[in-house]
Amino acid sequence: MIIGYARISVADNLNDTSLITQEGIIKNYCETHSLKLDRFYSEITSGTTPLERRPVLSKALKELKKGDVLITTRLCRLSRRLLSTLNLIETFKNEHKELIICDLGNVHKDSISKILISVLSMVSEIERENVVHRVKLSKEQAKRENKYRGGYMEFGWKKNEEGKLEPNEKELEIFKSIINLRRNKLTVRKISEVIRNNFGRKLHYSYVAKLLQREHNFKILNEPLVA
Repeated sequence: MIIGYARISVADNLNDTSLITQEGIIKNYCETHSLKLDRFYSEITSGTTPLERRPVLSKALKELKKGDVLITTRLCRLSRRLLSTLNLIETFKNEHKELIICDLGNVHKDSISKILISVLSMVSEIERENVVHRVKLSKEQAKRENKYRGGYMEFGWKKNEEGKLEPNEKELEIFKSIINLRRNKLTVRKISEVIRNNFGRKLHYSYVAKLLQREHNFKILNEPLVA
């Protein structure tokens, strides 16, 4: 039996990695090499997710018996973790199963394919680490420049016309009131009630407690921390 497997990390259909594109590549490979594709599975999950925690891939692997073949388009579609990839290849070898990567061929046929697998696995892992590093640097740069990075808007800030963050005066006024109330020994539950009555703003007491733990909010107002 021959099973095809495709994976993407997000729901977006990128031109070179979409599930439909991968399925087409696998079918073309089988046709070119006179192979009969019996089943095809696909899923949306990160390439760093452990193989055993992928429900679709786990199902496909359980269906493979001695002499069966698993086909995927590229090494990174299978896994971006070197150890996981090499362990799976070794398991296939011991269980007399075969793994075919469309742009490499059958990885069990000769030593050259094994070397390529090792090298490409490491390159794939390094690529992921570089992506994570670039994203981290981008976020740090955006933070230094007070750029809005999308998602939830933090209390006390707003986005201006240039897409940068600037203090939200109204919310800072509320926060200053929260600070004063806390200095007067009011509980966060009572502070929540006072803010609702005075400003018409509903802030759960647990959120009030979180605001009082954010040091950068105090720095904006040049206020010392309160317990």
